[in-house]
Amino acid sequence: MAADLHIHSSASDGSCTPEQIVDMARSLGIRTISIADHDSVEGVERALDYGLRKQIEVIPSVELSSESEMGDFHFIGYFVDHKNISLQRHLAELREKRLVRAGKIVDKLTDFSIDLDFDQILADSQGGSVGRVHLARELIRKGYAQSVGDAFARYLSKESRFYVPKFLSEPEEVISILIRANSVPVLAHPGLLGSEDKIRFLAEKGVRGIEVYYPKHDPWLTSRYAQIAEELGLVKTGGSDFHGPGSQDNESLGSVLISDQLVEELRQEHKRLSKLLLHHYYG
Repeated sequence: MAADLHIHSSASDGSCTPEQIVDMARSLGIRTISIADHDSVEGVERALDYGLRKQIEVIPSVELSSESEMGDFHFIGYFVDHKNISLQRHLAELREKRLVRAGKIVDKLTDFSIDLDFDQILADSQGGSVGRVHLARELIRKGYAQSVGDAFARYLSKESRFYVPKFLSEPEEVISILIRANSVPVLAHPGLLGSEDKIRFLAEKGVRGIEVYYPKHDPWLTSRYAQIAEELGLVKTGGSDFHGPGSQDNESLGSVLISDQLVEELRQEHKRLSKLLLHHYYG
């Protein structure tokens, strides 16, 4: 059996519910999945409960972003305690910042007579984390764009006049939050960083894994990141980064899978970190 450990649901910027994702995984013969929503754990409980009913292992996780002089980084915390108070506080702050950012983008669009329904955007997020993809869907509904990719290209990319920067934390803070939430912090899609030095820097700050297997990693990059993971003693993970039908990247669920052995190594790393966390707080 194999696993897809990078999936997004409707709790963030995916278009499928946690239940639909579990059903899709089951139909594809994938027995282990991880729904790693951006800045949200709203879908974790639903995925865990439904996965148990359908005999699909769901590893609870969350994807958090950071920003520093070295660039933007994404981290996935695997086996996260989604009820952790520190994590919940951080996510609440991020949700508020995302709402403010979305409102500013909508205001900029309005200035150019591109009128969006902000209430509809909020409804589309289903109480989760509001992101640019929700604005993209509203742009499509209102006839200003043909697809999510078209909406990003014309209105929502970093090069657009309507772009509003994210409000992000330093990588050290994000890694610390994930560790305190009893998860294994893994650097997502390192191929987008463009520098191996950044991986080594983040490993020194507490990152315990690399997403080696990723749709945009060619065979050479995949081999190189596997080698770096071995050199640094980091676990190797991977997944499709599936966002649902019609998404910007249009990746399919299960397009990238990792072995049961790698899942077990991730599980053992979580046990090791859990013991260290217990020792830190309780001696």
